[in-house]
Amino acid sequence: MISSTALLSQRLRQHTLSHHDAVAHGDFLTRLTSGDLSREAYTDWLSQLWYVYTALEETVCHAETGALLSCLADSRLQRTHALEADLVHLVGENWLETIVPRPATTVYVDRLFRIGNDEPAVIAHHYVRYLGDLTGGQRISEQVARHYGVGEQGRNFSDFAALGCPQRYLADYRALMDTLPMTARQTQELLSEANQAFACNAALFRQLGEDHPG
Repeated sequence: MISSTALLSQRLRQHTLSHHDAVAHGDFLTRLTSGDLSREAYTDWLSQLWYVYTALEETVCHAETGALLSCLADSRLQRTHALEADLVHLVGENWLETIVPRPATTVYVDRLFRIGNDEPAVIAHHYVRYLGDLTGGQRISEQVARHYGVGEQGRNFSDFAALGCPQRYLADYRALMDTLPMTARQTQELLSEANQAFACNAALFRQLGEDHPG
C-alpha cells in the first residue's frame, strides 16, 4: 500500500493500477491490436471517442480557469478536431449522420457533464484519458496501421507531435500534478473519480467487444 504522504501522481497511479490494467488488457483492445478485428471496429471506437472527447473538452473549458485545473489544461491535448478529421477520412463527410452513441458512451458522457466545475473530478478524467492517449494510444496507432492499413490521415487522434517528446510531457504533467494545492478531501475525490473514469472506459470497451465479435 502506498503512503498517504506520497506524491499525488504516485498515489493516483497506484490507486488506479488494477482498473488501468483491466482496461489496457481487455478483450476488445487486445483483439483490435492483434489484428483480429477490422478497420470498421477501429472506426467505431473512434466514433464513440468523439462523443466522449466532445463532452470532456467542453467540461474542461468550463472549469479550466480554476486554481487546480488551470495548471494542467492544455489546448494541444484536445482530440475532438483530430477525431473529426479521422472520421471524415474513414467514413466520409457525412460521418456525423451515420454514427450513434452506444449506451455505455451515453453513460460516460452524462457523467462528464454532471461533474461540471468540480475540479478534482475533472482532473481525474483529464488524467485518465489524455495520459492514456499519450502512452497506450501510440501503440494502438502503430498496430492499427500495421493490421488494417489505416494511414496517417485516419490516425490523427494519436498524433501529439505538437507536444514534443511524449515522455517529457508526461513527466512534466505529473510534476505539475504533484504541486496542486489540494486538500485531503479533494485528493480522495480525485482518486475515486479516476477509478470511475476507468470504469466508464471499461464499459465502453465491453460494449464494443460485444458488437464486434470478430
